[in-house]
Amino acid sequence: MDSSRPPRVFTSYSHDSPEHEAGVLALSDRLRDDGVDAILDQYESAPAEGWPFWMDHQIRDADFVLVVCSETYLRKIEDREEPRKGQGVVWELNTIFNHLYSAKLVSTKFIPVLLESASSDYIPLPLRGFTHYRVGTEPDYNKLYRRLTNQPLVSKRPLGKLKRLPAREKSPDSLPGAFSLEQLSKTMSNPRYADDIFKLDRTYNKDAVINRETVIIVVGAGLIAELLDRPTAELLRDQIDLQGGIYPFRRGIVITDEAWYKPSEAAAIGNNPVIAVGGPKTNRLTAEFDQWKPNPPSTQGAYAIPVSGARIGTGFFRRNQQGPPQVALWGHDANAVRETVEVYFRNERGLAEFLKICWK
Repeated sequence: MDSSRPPRVFTSYSHDSPEHEAGVLALSDRLRDDGVDAILDQYESAPAEGWPFWMDHQIRDADFVLVVCSETYLRKIEDREEPRKGQGVVWELNTIFNHLYSAKLVSTKFIPVLLESASSDYIPLPLRGFTHYRVGTEPDYNKLYRRLTNQPLVSKRPLGKLKRLPAREKSPDSLPGAFSLEQLSKTMSNPRYADDIFKLDRTYNKDAVINRETVIIVVGAGLIAELLDRPTAELLRDQIDLQGGIYPFRRGIVITDEAWYKPSEAAAIGNNPVIAVGGPKTNRLTAEFDQWKPNPPSTQGAYAIPVSGARIGTGFFRRNQQGPPQVALWGHDANAVRETVEVYFRNERGLAEFLKICWK
């Protein structure tokens, strides 16, 4: 449609009654008063080319065709009206439907409208998927007028420039995105997952989550150690986190003995407080502590921890060269390891004393 001229609108309707014709005329008059070039047969007397060709010409040249839907209009379409009565409507509809068929029912040109209390059931089937308007109501008339004059209620914002967002680097150890932070933070493995990923994603530096007050808990890397010693180590970690309270670095981190001896990791955690969980056969760090002999009269080294019944667990204590404590806890089987760890964190001279040394 040429924006420099008024929109041209043709109205197709059936001559149901004088009142209905008056309603169609009133709509056309109002549109003309509002600057729309509304075309209506009632404005003509006898077109030179005859009514059928005049109607075909108007439909073809119009920017929009208003189809005033009524019960009589629908009856004529469905061939339920008396023969020879209202043939003009049938001619118009054949022309309209031919246009729709050619456009594969995709068209903004044909607009169904309803006068007064006409039912939407009167809209012909090919037009029922189109937006219709009850032009007797002010809101719907305004909506129709906006459509005819291309004045949408909400103007589309100008298109801005695409922003280039920085890509977030992922480490090879990153977990897939199918897990939510809430789910991961509820696991035994790391209840501070959400906090850790936030800090590490900002700095990519272990110092964001660990310092010299952080306790490293070491378990074996074998199957039995993973199945039986790690859950015990994580319960110990939970106790350390609880005692650490609001202090962000006063926490426990569980790793394997393989990680402990890895040169790249040892540089970051070699001088941290450490607790090895599990016996010498399953934990290389425990085996190292078990073979270490103190110089007399040192109080460091291995000592007995009574557990249930007649069983005895083994504890080990010494300080590293920087002063933080190093401890190992084990027994002759997994049950004894678990009980030894439990006695250790319940005894005031056990975990409590250890943490006092760590967190002066």
